[in-house]
Amino acid sequence: MSTLNKKRSKDIMNTKNTSHTLLKRLCGINLMPPPPYSIILSTKSTFLVVSAILLALFGQAQTDTKPFITTWETKTANETITIPTTGSGYSYTVNWGEDEPADNNTYKGDASHRYAEAGTHTVTISGTFPRIYFQKNNTSAGQIRSVQQWGDNQWTSMREAFWYCNNLTIADDAGVPDLSNVTDMF
Repeated sequence: MSTLNKKRSKDIMNTKNTSHTLLKRLCGINLMPPPPYSIILSTKSTFLVVSAILLALFGQAQTDTKPFITTWETKTANETITIPTTGSGYSYTVNWGEDEPADNNTYKGDASHRYAEAGTHTVTISGTFPRIYFQKNNTSAGQIRSVQQWGDNQWTSMREAFWYCNNLTIADDAGVPDLSNVTDMF
């Protein structure tokens, strides 16, 4: 066996031994080292077993999703904004932009929040939020000021979505809304 092959074999064996040690420490499983001719297969198999065990123990990693981000303006102290919805299919959380994490509520319909101080507030919606529905008589239509980020939310309808939101602007870098499931635009 050449010097290069001996070194490579030793490196692979060290990788295998590390995997076997990790498996033993995590699960209490002691695998006998395989014969040298199956080292690569064993290392790969050990890696797959360790990966499967870690996945079972800790679950799948959450994929990062981009939220729907808007800004709203309140003109007086203790003013309330309402995120208007219609129909079903909602399961979302809201960060109301007061330097606090999202509240612990999962909303299935409208969400409201009272601000202690007047000003511009960034509202971040995460989760399943298929449509927004201001309709013509909604007082919140005058409070929403901008869409800062459409996120990767899949919209199902844009019917009366931003109706009477006369002060609404869309940020240049807001991205593009995912309208692939939209069946009604007006």
